[in-house]
Amino acid sequence: MGDGEEIFRDNPPGLRDRLRGLRAGIAGCGGIGSNVALLLARAGVGSLLLVDNDRVEERNLNRQCYFREHVGMPKVKALAGLIRATGAETGLDAVEAAIVPGNAAELFRGCHVLVEALDLDEAKEMLLTVWLTELPGVPVVACSGLAGMGDAGDVRVDRRGTLTMVGDGSSELSGGTLSARVGLVASLMALEAVRVLAGERGPCETCADPCSPGVELACDGVGVPLSGFPARALDGAVRGMLSTFRGVNPSGDILLRLRKRKSPGD
Repeated sequence: MGDGEEIFRDNPPGLRDRLRGLRAGIAGCGGIGSNVALLLARAGVGSLLLVDNDRVEERNLNRQCYFREHVGMPKVKALAGLIRATGAETGLDAVEAAIVPGNAAELFRGCHVLVEALDLDEAKEMLLTVWLTELPGVPVVACSGLAGMGDAGDVRVDRRGTLTMVGDGSSELSGGTLSARVGLVASLMALEAVRVLAGERGPCETCADPCSPGVELACDGVGVPLSGFPARALDGAVRGMLSTFRGVNPSGDILLRLRKRKSPGD
């Protein structure tokens, strides 16, 4: 084996060859994102896109992969250095930028799997909505509920179409964060991403009819036929948005009713 390949010798046979040319995009390099990134590099993913506009703080060190020497550094820069130190020779693009609706799709275009690792519910909702509608077909692995000291059995992997949600779905960050529980969620997310990239799990394997979700749409009482991409986009966007709410499991039937907008002066 050449330089940088010895690290993968004990990985599952053939995994490095399957992952070598693939790219993962990670939105957020905190407790989830930093740990997922290191795990994907050690698995043999060919290149990583790291996007975050935050800097390392001392209070981050209880759960994020950084060390005291990184305090004050941009997280993407510190994380890139840690990944290089593994010897995996992973291709890296470290982008120090805020993720907003205007760049959420374009930044991550060309990635083969997307990892959502943001803190704020509003940011999660925005990012998942953009990814699921503007980057259709790209598998998304996201998190919801990782705080506190709850039982490990409360953490679940919920797959719906191209979206996978990992977490307990209910715990609030106000309950504090524990490195072991954050690491558990990050490990499950990394495993899901690796399995999708390696072809071990199709992104829609749990759907009864993944290409034709049961989406019904009516406008002013008149049915609007939906199939293919429009149906998948609407289904994914609504379920992705609902997945960001604590305690909501959007795997069942969903009723969405839009009221008619009032005209100015009404």
